[in-house]
Amino acid sequence: ELDTVGGSRLAADSIEGDAKTLRVTTRSGLVIEVPRETVAAIRWWGGAFTYASRLPFSSEWSPFYEDTVSDRQLIAQLNRLRVDRTLDGCPLRVAGTTFRHGFAVRAKSVVTIPLDGAFSTFETRFGVDDEALAAVEGVKGDVTARVLVDGKPVWTSQGSVKGGQAARTIGPLDVAGAKSLVLEVDFGEGLQSMDRGDWGDPVLVRAPK
Repeated sequence: ELDTVGGSRLAADSIEGDAKTLRVTTRSGLVIEVPRETVAAIRWWGGAFTYASRLPFSSEWSPFYEDTVSDRQLIAQLNRLRVDRTLDGCPLRVAGTTFRHGFAVRAKSVVTIPLDGAFSTFETRFGVDDEALAAVEGVKGDVTARVLVDGKPVWTSQGSVKGGQAARTIGPLDVAGAKSLVLEVDFGEGLQSMDRGDWGDPVLVRAPK
């Protein structure tokens, strides 16, 4: 991926060029010529590791007051999972630390990532996104979280994770031979108050062939 000094980001299949211009072919097939002086950074991925947010996945969201929701489809759309961005379209940020990749969710959420035995370890960071700190009053983010491998819990937050706290470091967790990875975020002690959770930089290391 390529970042420009203006803040744009291009997810690329290939990058080539010379001392003056880079020719970027995006994942959608669009070819863009980018002047070298406008490039802030180039990041590579693939090989031995990948981000879980770049793999196929499924997600579910359940509201706190589920029995009183009149238009569940609309509410679910407004609170749906976002990849590499927060619910408001901003970079993932926990206690001032920004993550380029990951999942932004609202409790109660379940993210399921098929692994098909292709990976050996998983690690990530988890916390309440700093957007929750914008709450004028009351709880500024309060959730619980856990990670399951093939249906078995392998990590839990062991209580509430609150807004402003540093992101928890998770792993590396053993996923060798595992078929699925599940990331769950539930309501904390503050119930549904600003319950915005981030799974930051969720890295999967490929199993040796």
